Amino acid sequence: RQCSISSHLGCKEGVINCLSMPCRLNLTSMLLLVATSWSVGVSAELPRSTLVDSAQSSDDGLIRVVLGGIENVPRGIVAENEILLEGRQSVSVFEAPPSMSHEAVRDALVANRLDRLQQQFSCDGRACGSSGDWANGILGYRILYGPEQYQHYWVGRDAGGKHWESVYVGRRGNGKVYYLLASTIVSNDRLEMESQEGRIIWRVSLTRFDERFSTLVADLRNALGATPSPLLIVAVTSESASTAKAMRVLQAASQAKAATIAGRLTSVLEDRVQVVHQGLGAASPLDNWQEPRVDVIWLQN
Repeated sequence: RQCSISSHLGCKEGVINCLSMPCRLNLTSMLLLVATSWSVGVSAELPRSTLVDSAQSSDDGLIRVVLGGIENVPRGIVAENEILLEGRQSVSVFEAPPSMSHEAVRDALVANRLDRLQQQFSCDGRACGSSGDWANGILGYRILYGPEQYQHYWVGRDAGGKHWESVYVGRRGNGKVYYLLASTIVSNDRLEMESQEGRIIWRVSLTRFDERFSTLVADLRNALGATPSPLLIVAVTSESASTAKAMRVLQAASQAKAATIAGRLTSVLEDRVQVVHQGLGAASPLDNWQEPRVDVIWLQN
């Protein structure tokens, strides 16, 4: 079975979620976060809430953030979209005050974040997927399980993409409402892996690519597995340019760097892997990642 970081660190059975594919020592498991349970100094965001449990990571690692509804398919629990962020995370679970409904809890928690975070995804009720899959398979806290129609999930990040927060609210069958709060601080030396429909993207800082190369290759090998003739695209995005001439110069430089990186990957990966390159210059910026970067894109379709 494939092992991946739980999107939150409170999983009592451990922070690894094993889904459907063969277990592998990949970038995720190599950077496994060690969660240390703690309760001292954690204050409730909503008055009269009761702390159930809390955990925080002591070292940087890859943290899974779900950005879409989830579905339990034969190969495991999959999300419509998700991202792996390298950084540190803290998680707390609370029982909400009896006077607050699950909708009121959601509204209050989201309102507290809208002035400093940009919403990345939200869902309510059955649109989120199975509550049991969220509680047991994604979040790792069984106490969050309840009827699907009483669940809410929200994710936001700051403008620079350095700080992410997620909220999950659920009402149990006995009427008690519980909420989970997760806060992730992204590492300055970050590496990201984003899973989208039909493709997986590894993002690495261009200035730190050499020191991350061996780890990236190990994860690529494990991810590709025995896939016949997989196609990888290497794209290099440079800093921004102020003139058309400077843009052309940067694009040419990006093309050359992408070609070099593609050659390195071709030399260490199996012959069956197709690696092509392209230089994007400053044409493909991300609002949460402004510095030069390398994208390695696996087109699965």
